[in-house]
Amino acid sequence: MTPIRLDSFLPYRLAVLSHRLSEALAAIYEDRHGLSPPQWRVMAAVAERPGRTAQDVVRMTPMEKATVSRAVSALIARGLLKREADDRDGRSSRLVLTGAGQALYDAIAPDVLDIEAAAVANMQSATKASLLSLIAEIESGLAVPTRETVPAE
Repeated sequence: MTPIRLDSFLPYRLAVLSHRLSEALAAIYEDRHGLSPPQWRVMAAVAERPGRTAQDVVRMTPMEKATVSRAVSALIARGLLKREADDRDGRSSRLVLTGAGQALYDAIAPDVLDIEAAAVANMQSATKASLLSLIAEIESGLAVPTRETVPAE
């Protein structure tokens, strides 16, 4: 068998890149502001489109329902997020940032965007667009088993 060459093995390279970016981002929202990664993801999802439900956040992020639920509860306890009744569906609630939550998001977002800008600083805008398109292609073509889809033995 030919050994895997990690320097050209796409899953490894993407994992290393993801780890490096996650560490840089966590230094901002976790170390400076006391937010866990799931809490920051919920805040970012809600800031992007106020009124999302927790289920919307589960669908759009790589987080499980329980993780989102814990993050939502923690953000509500900190006064950063609130639930509002859903006029269309009385069984669910819509999530919105409070004034303090929006202020915290507004304080964090520029620094997070600076990390992205530094990561792509040597790229032309068309290259960044191509990269995002390639990532979407990889995601849509990914038909490998995940932990959730592998049957237990």
